[in-house]
Amino acid sequence: MDNIKISKDALWKGIIEDLISFIVKLANFEKSPIKRKFEKEIDIILEKRKPMGIQEAIIEDTKRQVREITAKEVTREVTREVTREVSEKKEKEFDLRMKDAILKMREKGVSDNEISDFLSLSNDDMKRLLSL
Repeated sequence: MDNIKISKDALWKGIIEDLISFIVKLANFEKSPIKRKFEKEIDIILEKRKPMGIQEAIIEDTKRQVREITAKEVTREVTREVTREVSEKKEKEFDLRMKDAILKMREKGVSDNEISDFLSLSNDDMKRLLSL
């Protein structure tokens, strides 16, 4: 029983629906002028939605499609931006590791020509990395 949790609102709504069904069956509203008013009031109490006409259904479907398209576009743009930021960060980290390797090789007495050969770097790339 502990695993089953019932919302108070859902429980009361169920009780109210049962009570209203009982009243409808008990009272004979078939030929009564207040039948439609009674049904409207019940719909309000039970928060029932009216069936949609074709125009409303098309509008609702269009709104749903716009929300889906917008969500996809936003997701695509965010993914693109995050990918760009991650790529830039990784590139910066790589460049800093390369700079560190160049400096360590220089400390060991390796010439710049040998370093550029070992790391397959042009002189311009070496200068750029050392300027970081």
